[in-house]
Amino acid sequence: MEPRTPAGEPKPTLLIVDDDQALCAMLIEYLTLEGFAVGRGHRTLGLEQLARAPVDLVILDVMLPELSGLKCCGASAP
Repeated sequence: MEPRTPAGEPKPTLLIVDDDQALCAMLIEYLTLEGFAVGRGHRTLGLEQLARAPVDLVILDVMLPELSGLKCCGASAP
């Protein structure tokens, strides 16, 4: 499978924030093949990465052990 980003164009950047390492590995593999530059932040470390460098899209687990992903986004979580 060929990456979908044409040569010379910057790749859209994604950040995955999740505590499931196997899921992150699978998403990184698939999304990289699709032409994305993918970073991974395990649990709340990913949110610290986001504060240091902007990304185009964050894939955020809403059930993080330390912090509700919904609260992180500003939504009211149960």
